[in-house]
Amino acid sequence: MARELATQLLGQSEAIGNLFGARLAHQLAGIAALTDGDADTALAELAQANQQRPTCYARRRRQRRSVMTRRRSSICTGRLTSTR
Repeated sequence: MARELATQLLGQSEAIGNLFGARLAHQLAGIAALTDGDADTALAELAQANQQRPTCYARRRRQRRSVMTRRRSSICTGRLTSTR
């Protein structure tokens, strides 16, 4: 069931050109293969999945958001501050 859903997601993601969805589908297929005990398929699928650590991505996103908030605040108040 999980592999079928991953295959369906992969097909839909590739049809619309959604790279994130395609990588997620490969991750789901890899996890499903692991639970079924198929290590070779799991390795092949997970190699095509997103290789970035989500915690690093979330941290960078929070940092960028806080810098942008400080910039907007300084522009609105007329006070220019360093963003370092």
